[in-house]
Formats: sequence, structure tokens, C-alpha cells
Amino acid sequence: GEPPARYALGAELEKLGLSAARGMLMDAAHGRRNDRGGRGEVRALAATGDVGAAALAGTGAHEMLRDSDILLEINGKRIETFRDVETAVADAPEAELLVVRGCQKQTLQMKTAPLDDATTDRLLLWAGAVLQAAPAAIAAQRGQELTGVYVSSRFHGSPAARYSLPAVSRVIEVDGEKVPDLDAFLHAIIAKRDGADVRLKLLDIRGAPSMVCLRVDNKYWPTAEVRRVAGPRNAGGQEPFHWR
Repeated sequence: GEPPARYALGAELEKLGLSAARGMLMDAAHGRRNDRGGRGEVRALAATGDVGAAALAGTGAHEMLRDSDILLEINGKRIETFRDVETAVADAPEAELLVVRGCQKQTLQMKTAPLDDATTDRLLLWAGAVLQAAPAAIAAQRGQELTGVYVSSRFHGSPAARYSLPAVSRVIEVDGEKVPDLDAFLHAIIAKRDGADVRLKLLDIRGAPSMVCLRVDNKYWPTAEVRRVAGPRNAGGQEPFHWR
């Protein structure tokens, strides 16, 4: 059957010793409570960095948490280590967080981030560019929403290379039409005839926009779709999956 759904908080945290937590004005009563925990090394966790970079874009953490929030509890469970966070939200699509923000305790209701195996299972070859769904690392490392079609590479001599369609960028519009995913992109380019000029709006890895125009070459660089299929290609094969 299907593996069980798993979840993460969706935020980047750092360890805080008790003195640091007190220095960030955590109330003394909770400080004494943590003092009695007996483990000594870590007594609180805090959200780090600018929220746009520290939380996965498009998640509840990105919307609800702020830089330097001190995380005290999740679903009523005291949080002292990273493992505490993992176990508290692993099976929970939603979570109740008790945090200290601006010297005051606050309770936050937020959705957690579903985890998947992040396996690429679909590729689109268009104009010599290799396109796929935007990888989760963009949200995790760059704070960018997972929208648009990701340009993972391009073939030398292709229209994508000739007209400088950059790799590690995302196509978000085709001739003014928004393309949030591969299906929308296919719909936008499927009727483009050989020699047609196409205007693409891009976002780079920092989220900065740019424009690129290229000319389609359907004769030598036709559009093709490749999918990852479970099981061997031929009967009796041993490979766990194949591409077709």
C-alpha cells in the first residue's frame, strides 16, 4: 500500500542555551521549568534568519513564524531538541505552537509541511531545454514559492542555448500566459508552430524576473515528454523503474 504521510515543521531552527533564551527575554517561570529538564545542553529552539530564507515558501511556517521566535511547545509537548520537533509534527498535518515573540507568549495554529521523496518523475524536452517541476530545494534553501517550470539544463546548439535560456531558472509565463506547472506549460506551447517566436518570463534562483525570446525549431528540437515508470522495462527485468 501507500506509505503513511509524514510532515515537518517547515522552518529552520537553531539551538538556544538557557542563558541565551533568557537573554531574549523568555519569561522566568518557563525558564525555571526548563531548568528542571535535567539534560543541560539545550533548553529552547528559535527560528533563525530572515523568515523568507528560514522557512519553506508556501508553508504555514513561512506565513506564521518570525525571526527569533522562541519555540516552547508543539501540540502541548515541550520542545528542547530538534528531535523533539521532528517527532511532535511527524504525523500531524496541523500543529499548535507555543512561542515567545516580543517578550510575550503566543499560541499559533499552523499547517505543517508534507514530506515527499522529492524524486523527479517527469521531464519535458522543449526547444532543447530540459524542464521539470520546481524542486523542493528552491523553497527550502531560497525561500521561493514552488511555482513555474524549472529549467534544469539545455543542449548545446539548441534554441534554448542559442537564445540564452538560462539553466537553474524558472519559466513562469509564456507569451503573457501564466504557467504554474508542467501541464500549464504544455498547454501554452503545444500549438506553437515551427519557427514561431516565443516570449518567456523567468525567475532566477533569487526570485529576480527577466525576459527571454526564442524561436521554436520543431524539426530538429521537437517537444517530448519522458516519465518515470515503476517496474522493469521488459518482462523479467530487475530494475525498480524505467523511463519512457
